[in-house]
Formats: sequence, structure tokens, C-alpha cells
Amino acid sequence: MRYGDLLAKMARNEALSPGEVEQIRLWGNNEENALSRATTIAGQSGGLNPDVFQNSGQFSVLPHDCGSLFMHSGSSFSLPDNTWTEVPFSAAGASIWKHGIDFSSSGANYDGFDFKNKGNGEVWDFQAWGVFPANSSGDRGVRLLISDGGAATTLVPAAAGETDVPFYHRRKVPTDHSTYKLQLFQNSGAPMLIDAFGALFTAARIR
Repeated sequence: MRYGDLLAKMARNEALSPGEVEQIRLWGNNEENALSRATTIAGQSGGLNPDVFQNSGQFSVLPHDCGSLFMHSGSSFSLPDNTWTEVPFSAAGASIWKHGIDFSSSGANYDGFDFKNKGNGEVWDFQAWGVFPANSSGDRGVRLLISDGGAATTLVPAAAGETDVPFYHRRKVPTDHSTYKLQLFQNSGAPMLIDAFGALFTAARIR
């Protein structure tokens, strides 16, 4: 019998069978368990409990580890000809942020992400772009350089105008401590000025 029907039977002062009494007991216990689980998701104020994603193993991705490096307004650097070069991100940028990971540094600037204790099969998503000024000679490239010797590269022919090179890469973190740096490349025949908003590098754990 459905729970509501049993409640109606009780309201009419009708006798319940032993089986119906046991059914009510089990339903009550199940409701108590469901309420207990619900309080681990929503706090008393109705908002999301900050501990909801704790102790969830590799699927506890929110709030996930992530970070962003961006060449903000007023920053620029000279990209040598025919040389893969790490992007120097100014540490003063408002769009430079991280959660759960560190930055790797080169002098006064950041040049990538420093992962510590991340070698447990975590899967990370890396996205980047490079924006190169108008020059149709040669190729333009974006590379993810990894401290374990690995790399992932996107290389395209230069466009007649500005060349935008997007980059996407997904991988398992292979070691307990590794760094991931962004490099740009051009072989126009001369150094090239990469201006503000010319590079973005983000990393986010997805599993």
C-alpha cells in the first residue's frame, strides 16, 4: 500500500497489519536518510554546502583546481625569429589567478603552472591562444611545454592579416610534480612584438 494510503488509514483509526506497520517504519527510516544526505548538499541557509565535494575521489572537481595567465593591457614582449619562446606573463595582471595550483616563475614574471601532488591520474584541460601581428611570412605556433619532456604543439601558416592560433590539449598528469609552460613561435625572418592580449593560458582539472 502507498504511504499516503497508510496515513489515511491511520487517520480513520483503522487497525494496521504488522506488515503495514513495518512498511511505515522502513519509509520513515528512508526519509530520515534522504534528509541527512540532503543536508550535506544544501546548508541551513539554502545555499550549497561548501563541503559537498569533499571525499569524492577523482570526481570531486568542484570547486576544481584551475588557473589563468593572460597578457593584460600594457604588457608586451619581443618574440625572436625561429625560436620557441616562453611567454612572460606579468604578475601584476588582474586576470592572473589560480586555485589549487601554483604558478611557475621566470624572474619577475610567471611563465606557466606548477603542479604539486597532482600525479594521481587526474585529467586536466589546457587551453591557450597566441595572437600574432600582421605578417604573412612563415608559420605561427603555440606549444605546451611539459617538464617531463613532453610537448603538444599547434603550428599554422601565417595569415595575410593578424594570425590567431588557438590551442587545446587534454592529458593525465603523469608525475607528482610537473610544470606546464606556454611557448609561442614565429619565423617571419625578424623579431615580432607580441602586444597586450596576445597570449592566454588556462588549466583546469576535469576529473
